[in-house]
Amino acid sequence: MGKRGIGRVSTNLPVGFYWGSDLHEGVVTNLSGKGMFIESEICPASGSDIEVALIVGDEAFNISGKVKRTENSNGSSSGIGVELLCPSVNYRKFVCIVYDYEYNVPCLKPRSRAKRIKVKVAS
Repeated sequence: MGKRGIGRVSTNLPVGFYWGSDLHEGVVTNLSGKGMFIESEICPASGSDIEVALIVGDEAFNISGKVKRTENSNGSSSGIGVELLCPSVNYRKFVCIVYDYEYNVPCLKPRSRAKRIKVKVAS
């Protein structure tokens, strides 16, 4: 899992992304709570700012992102690795649900309750 917190989840979700004022289409092939890989014919350069528009069922996620890498296939752009700059709680919950379903393992460890410590006060 490393830096990502939870692992990548394989997907095949249609996505739109804004680069400048232009809307482009692609397919999210994997995602995590902090990033995603988008296959697209249009691939902004590494370092570019984009706005990702992902619709899943009744839920719409609009997330700012930064292109961290571009992958080429046969000399043409084929996809971008995107760091999500401020993903919403609902987006992260969505990723956890997909992760739980795909791997049959909870994506987050339950938080342990802090033990109460009794302190004796001298009187």
